[in-house]
Amino acid sequence: MIRSLSFDSRLFGYAVGSVEVSSPQEFEAYLATGKPGDYDLVYVFSSVALGPNDKLFEAGVRASMVHENNDSGKKSSTSLPPPSGVMLNELGTSALDNEAQAEMNNLSLHCGHHSRFKKDPGFVCGEYNKLYGNWWRESLHKGYRMIMAKQRGHIVGMASCGIAETSAYIDLFSVLPDLRRQGIGRSLLNKVMSLAGDRKVGLSTQKENLAAMSFYEQAGFVIEKETWIYHWRPKSDA
Repeated sequence: MIRSLSFDSRLFGYAVGSVEVSSPQEFEAYLATGKPGDYDLVYVFSSVALGPNDKLFEAGVRASMVHENNDSGKKSSTSLPPPSGVMLNELGTSALDNEAQAEMNNLSLHCGHHSRFKKDPGFVCGEYNKLYGNWWRESLHKGYRMIMAKQRGHIVGMASCGIAETSAYIDLFSVLPDLRRQGIGRSLLNKVMSLAGDRKVGLSTQKENLAAMSFYEQAGFVIEKETWIYHWRPKSDA
């Protein structure tokens, strides 16, 4: 059963949905019996590789990672100060001015270099810019906490985190490319871990994004699950 994705559909201007399968045979059976309806794009999520299929664009493997966040060294690591000249602030309810909004948009776009929305040549209507340019706003709309790293009055990094009763989830994480490997990302992550308290912290990243994988693994995150993601455009099959 295809699940409608209203946020993506609204942003892209056409019908987007998603479906989960567990084997190539299940997807083939779905093709034979399923009814994609009026969907222009369907994200296909699978626990295994579906293999070559001319109806699917292989968008990559998503690594779902977790950190138990209850180790004895947590307090000392999260208390480390940010790099010199960098200040961490939580975005409150006050509106950002136009310059700050542009900086947030820019950071959002930079975090998706390995995104499936950037890789897929089937996206020809600016879908990547539409999605990533609005991602930080959607995080705030969901009630997520947003931490900003500022340097010389400009926003150079950000992290958003949804916090539930027993778990937390890092939704958006970005540092300007020219300022990476300087401790800003680690400071943002430490702040998020501190906000999460003793909750288990999760996140998702593209497995081919080796820099991100290494960064999170060094911070104590481990892969909990891998998901193969494909893009199916049913109307192009007609």
